[in-house]
Amino acid sequence: MSTLNTENKIKITELIMVFIATLPMGIANIWITKSQNDERLSFERQNAQSILSIQNKELFIKSAEQGLNSQKLDIDFLRTSYEECQKDGELSIGKIKSYADAYYSSSEKKNIMIAKVQTNCSLKNNNQLVDNQDKQTYSIEHYRSLGFKYLQNKKFLEAAESFSQATQMTPVDASLWNQKAYAQFRAGNYTDAMNSISIALRIGSDNDKVRKYMAINAAKILCAKGDVNDGRNYIQQSINAIPDLMLMVKKDLELGSICKIDLSK
Repeated sequence: MSTLNTENKIKITELIMVFIATLPMGIANIWITKSQNDERLSFERQNAQSILSIQNKELFIKSAEQGLNSQKLDIDFLRTSYEECQKDGELSIGKIKSYADAYYSSSEKKNIMIAKVQTNCSLKNNNQLVDNQDKQTYSIEHYRSLGFKYLQNKKFLEAAESFSQATQMTPVDASLWNQKAYAQFRAGNYTDAMNSISIALRIGSDNDKVRKYMAINAAKILCAKGDVNDGRNYIQQSINAIPDLMLMVKKDLELGSICKIDLSK
């Protein structure tokens, strides 16, 4: 009996020794497998992002190229003019008129763009003094907040105008262009919405939440204007490219309805 117990102890000891000897190898295999999976997922994500970038160009930026070129010109003009206005105030009107001459060939377009700058900067044109003494100067956040209030009250045209005022003050904020696009989409102005979301996508954002909202709104606009297959494909590619977007997509009943997507899957 004593001999049997001794043999059992030896076997148990041998098994323990084998386990201890193979444990590091098992851990190493697990680490290698995890590392390989991480590399594969990273590659797939980068590939998906590249495809999404191509889709952005094909579905939005290229298709709205003429509109984008015109709006980009306006953005550049307004940005340059506001910078001059902030530096020199009323004294900058001469420079701003020179910019308008360089940017636009149409006299009507020049007058419209100069008037926009005058309204915000209290400038005067050739024959008329813009009296802003009784006008309050509003901030970007004021227009953003006002836009959201209009959205809540389903006043979509007013919301679009409020966000438009904000984009004029800061033309390189993708989130504002995205919000403007959504308001235009809800108002049924799909062409304008396409232009605005195209600008938002071209500007881009480092903020994950903004990128997710842009992807969802872009898909909605595509589907709303009749390109349902493009909208579905776009949101699927966005899900592949943007981490955790699926969680937002599943909660967006509006997207599911417009693009005819079963969000329960």
